[in-house]
Amino acid sequence: MKKRKNKANIDLDYETYLNYIRRYFKDKNNAAIIRKLKKDKLVVVDGSDEEETISNVYDSVIFEEVCENKKYLLCFGIWYEVSKTFYEKIRSRIRKIKKAIFSYHHVR
Repeated sequence: MKKRKNKANIDLDYETYLNYIRRYFKDKNNAAIIRKLKKDKLVVVDGSDEEETISNVYDSVIFEEVCENKKYLLCFGIWYEVSKTFYEKIRSRIRKIKKAIFSYHHVR
């Protein structure tokens, strides 16, 4: 880890980031958007102001898409074709898991 150089607020606000991507890339092709997502980094800053890069944005995206009646998932930067039956079984199991209730301590 290294000391953080930029003292600007680096809290993750995905809505602001996605709105920026939509505005900036509205007239550009998908390849340009993917290059930007692969270039931008997710960084964690600890209480000692040490920063560490976790991943690029693209690798952190989880996305579902149906194309030509096939289900695809983007996870950790890799596209997977997923059987619809398998997908529904997993979703059914996940729905049965109780939601955790915990408090989140925000560090600045």
